[in-house]
Amino acid sequence: MLAKTIYQENIMGGSCARVCPTEILCEQACVRNKEEEKAPVKIGLLQRHATDNAEFKGHPFQRASINR
Repeated sequence: MLAKTIYQENIMGGSCARVCPTEILCEQACVRNKEEEKAPVKIGLLQRHATDNAEFKGHPFQRASINR
């Protein structure tokens, strides 16, 4: 499940998919820019689609234990 992987790396993944300037930060560095297609992977749109359509059974995260 792609959304689970996104959320494991960034709990704000759905929000970041909307506000992060992926066209500048990621898509300009995409290796596909050097190929004949000259079309980078639309990372922001893929992340947004994955997080918008995610379905979880129960809450996907567990609270971390507090070590005092």
